[in-house]
Amino acid sequence: MGFFIFTAYSKPALKTHIQKFTLLLFFILVSAVSYADVLDSLLKVIKKEDADTSKVKTLIDIGWEYSYSNIANTDKYANEALSLSEKLNYKEGLAQSYELLGVSDRNKAAYESAIENFKKSLQIRIELGQTEKQGKVYVNIANVYLDMSDYAKAERYYKMAIERAEQTHSVKTQITALTNLSVVYQNLGDYGKSLDCLFRSLKLNKTEKDPTQDGFIYANIGIIYEEQKQYKLAEEYSLRSLELFKELGRDDIQANVYNNLGIVYKNEGKYELALKNYNESMRLYKKIGMDFSATMLLSNIGSVYAEMKDYEKAFQCHSVALSEALKNNDNYYIAGCYMSLAELSLQTGKLQQAQTYAEKGLSYQKFLNDKNELKNDYMTLANIYSASGDHQKAFQNQKLALELSDSLNNDALNKRLGQMQAMYEADKKQAEIDLLQKDNEIKGERIIRQRVVNYAVVTGLLLMLFLAFVSFKRYREKKKANVEITLQKELIEEKNKSILDSIHYAKRIQRALLASDTLLRKNLPEYFVLYKPKDIVSGDFYWAHKTDSQFIMATSDCTGHGVPGAFMSLLNISKLNETVNERKIERPDLVLNNVREEIIKALNTDGSEEQSKDGMDAVLCSFDFQKHSLEFAAANNPVIIVRNNQLIEFKPDKFPVGIHQGELKPFTLQSTNLLKGDTVYTFTDGFADQFGGDKGKKLMTKNLKSLLLQISSKSLDAQKHELDRYFNEWKGNHEQVDDVLVIGVRV
Repeated sequence: MGFFIFTAYSKPALKTHIQKFTLLLFFILVSAVSYADVLDSLLKVIKKEDADTSKVKTLIDIGWEYSYSNIANTDKYANEALSLSEKLNYKEGLAQSYELLGVSDRNKAAYESAIENFKKSLQIRIELGQTEKQGKVYVNIANVYLDMSDYAKAERYYKMAIERAEQTHSVKTQITALTNLSVVYQNLGDYGKSLDCLFRSLKLNKTEKDPTQDGFIYANIGIIYEEQKQYKLAEEYSLRSLELFKELGRDDIQANVYNNLGIVYKNEGKYELALKNYNESMRLYKKIGMDFSATMLLSNIGSVYAEMKDYEKAFQCHSVALSEALKNNDNYYIAGCYMSLAELSLQTGKLQQAQTYAEKGLSYQKFLNDKNELKNDYMTLANIYSASGDHQKAFQNQKLALELSDSLNNDALNKRLGQMQAMYEADKKQAEIDLLQKDNEIKGERIIRQRVVNYAVVTGLLLMLFLAFVSFKRYREKKKANVEITLQKELIEEKNKSILDSIHYAKRIQRALLASDTLLRKNLPEYFVLYKPKDIVSGDFYWAHKTDSQFIMATSDCTGHGVPGAFMSLLNISKLNETVNERKIERPDLVLNNVREEIIKALNTDGSEEQSKDGMDAVLCSFDFQKHSLEFAAANNPVIIVRNNQLIEFKPDKFPVGIHQGELKPFTLQSTNLLKGDTVYTFTDGFADQFGGDKGKKLMTKNLKSLLLQISSKSLDAQKHELDRYFNEWKGNHEQVDDVLVIGVRV
């Protein structure tokens, strides 16, 4: 059994099966909808009105009223309104008439005709410059494509609706489009995107303050969490929804939510709570006259009793449900009830009775031709025959079940591949449009970025050559006579100054490539960066990039320090930019995999066996502050989170981003939820490796973690100052042994 279907379709006579569930789909009515109690007065008014625009509006109002009960009358009044609008050249009337015809066609499942009528209305809206109304028509077109399971086009039109709604600040249309778009992603199994749409809808509704909308969104979020088996969250959001609909006096929706809670509690093994919620749902169904739904809810109750091993009550519930389904000639429920009774009979050892029920259920299921249910029914029969000792029939039914399973897997794969291809093509077209619109801007940014990287690489190479030249010259000049020592000293000092000037220039270039304070301040709630190069330039670096919903940040330690380390940092920054900005790879583990591959290519261009072991240790974090989540991949350095004075450590992969001994394994993607007040720390090994203290020993990572825990309650500016003070006191008169980088981010 499953969730009750929430539905807001303008489709007549849609049956709701408790065994099936989906998200609530909002339907945009782009014209004013009249109420049932004024239909008679509208019909009287229409007889007295002249053939003008007022009559067109009245015809359309009547058509909308009939759209819920009488499709023929809907078409009649819509066509009359269309004909009169054409005579009057009344554009608004034409647009509304086509929209009403589109709704009528959709209710009849005449999807191609519905799309044609909606697009005719859209064209008029475009001619009239009605941007806000265009967004509403886009929603209706997308709804039709969703009915047709054409998810690529549905996604495209919902996004176009959102774009128009954002332009006109139409919050209600944004909420509707986002909520319906979540249904697209749910059907594709992309629960992350589905939840993202729902939470965005919830945030937008804060300005509308519509409790009904909040209630529906909470219910849908609960359904998604139930599908992901996150039952605590499913319970939390379902209860929020229930509370709102209690205040609103919506018994119909309360009945649905109680049913959903029953399923959540059953899945958690809380059977008494499940029964309590199912019974309350049944009471409300009966109260509002939905007796059939109330009776069929007994199937869900029966499944709970079966889990509790109370087979007598389970059998009674399914039997009553079957009787009601037979009375209403509902084949879907008849098949399901027969199979539930068959499984109960099997569990209680009544094998002949189980076989009878299963064969009856199978005959109805064959009529319905639901391959997934047929597969399950054949397996149930196989189990019954196996228990009866008829192994030949057991094998035959098991074989049929396996054949259907293979067929379902192939169908699902082909459908998924088709959907992915269609969505890829749609995204590709949209990307081409976006590229044309932003071509100059993108080219300019790439040129500037590439120039910076090129200048940095060339400067680094020249600097290395210059250092080599100076070293060689110094070696030659040391062999000269003592009479030249004074002159040599002056020359060396001059050259040293030149070298230092070049290195300082290289420092400015390196600083320009690090994540800017402006970028970090704009995207991080609160942070600090303690950055202490051992020499003028550093092998440690920090890098960041903002995507639509994530903020990606790297804390990295390249092989070496000083000039060699800085040179490696330029190479690694270049590869990070290429991977994320140009190749659009954004998941942390995949980014590190690609950067490692590019570094290996760059440092081993001839493919010889003598490979460079250069690379970097790194932590690459992807923050989603809206969802309070963190994804990251870590090479040799850990991620630390301090929460409520407790330190949580996430271990890294024990290999670098570069060539190393052993198999080149892919990096691990780790993720965790963040709570308000959490502080996330990332660092390189320079702080912990510093020699100092009374005995001249290493500081060690355990002491760094202890220090972070001690200062975690302070502001991040104060933490940075405390870390710097502690490091300098520990180092004392010892030389700094490595570059130091520590970053803290508070949620």
